[in-house]
Amino acid sequence: MQRHTRNLREVKKLKDIVGVVFGVDVDEKSRRMPHPSARAVFSKVLNLKGYTLTEVGSMINKSHATIIHYIRGLESEVKTNQQLRIKYQEVQDMFVTDTDPIHSLSSFELKKEVISLRKQNKKLYLEKESLMSIIKKNKEDDKIYLKTFELIKTRTGKKEIDKLKNHLTRYFNGVHK
Repeated sequence: MQRHTRNLREVKKLKDIVGVVFGVDVDEKSRRMPHPSARAVFSKVLNLKGYTLTEVGSMINKSHATIIHYIRGLESEVKTNQQLRIKYQEVQDMFVTDTDPIHSLSSFELKKEVISLRKQNKKLYLEKESLMSIIKKNKEDDKIYLKTFELIKTRTGKKEIDKLKNHLTRYFNGVHK
């Protein structure tokens, strides 16, 4: 029974993962699907992790005999039920890889994270709005330059481009002095 209390966080993480994948609470007392399948997957994963049948049973208020029934039923069911096999594999992968630390955060830590993400989201939204207004202003400025470019293009032949460049260079050099 010592292992159960020692790895309470690990058990909670698995309950959360199973809850997300199956969309149910493992501790809920219901015989309607997918509750039994979710409890069976929970039991099998913990048993593979080295927990005894009695330890697993005590975590979901079931006897060791019920856990044996869950595990045997799951082993035969995954052979024929592809959806259950996919969910079982997904739970196993999420539990073993430990890629998402969200399952180990407390309720308080999760609330802090949500508040932080909201602030960051608002900041990004304001930055996006600022950039959009700059882009809009630049588009309006570009229209003016495009009109000037079109004027030059329609009234200047290819042979006169070098001559126009020289005139413009002299003009701009004079303006900036």
